[in-house]
Amino acid sequence: MNRVSILSSWRQQLIIGARYYGEHTGDLKKTALYDFHVSHGGRMVPFAGWSMPLQYEELTIINSTHHTRKAASLFDVSHMLQLQITGKDSLKFLEWVSVADLQALENGAATLSVLTSPSGGILDDCIITKDGPNSFFVVSNAGRADHDWSHLTVCVYFLP
Repeated sequence: MNRVSILSSWRQQLIIGARYYGEHTGDLKKTALYDFHVSHGGRMVPFAGWSMPLQYEELTIINSTHHTRKAASLFDVSHMLQLQITGKDSLKFLEWVSVADLQALENGAATLSVLTSPSGGILDDCIITKDGPNSFFVVSNAGRADHDWSHLTVCVYFLP
């Protein structure tokens, strides 16, 4: 019996108590915020199999950067691999497959980390949020979603 559960909102066929945040129509998948991006003048471009906004009509890239630094901006993560990892060994598991010190992380806080191979090489960067003592939310890159998903699901079975 597994001591760690991984729920994915990225792979529709593996959803258990989670949601799939995008929709697949044609060659490119659309994020949950696709209509918002288009209605606000987002210039959509292909990115890792998804239709994503590169720029908005009313803002140059420089103006957008200044706005983000002075106020705030929204980044649509619905195209990225999103995992809920729970169970009595979830902390041990995530500290084994990443370089994060999650025990010191307060509930509700997040940290930037990297997923590592068994030999210690970097596979991908990720953000890990601690939801509770045995519950974490992990977001990693869309371009490596298949690799990250495979790596983590295999590592569950080899947890020391």
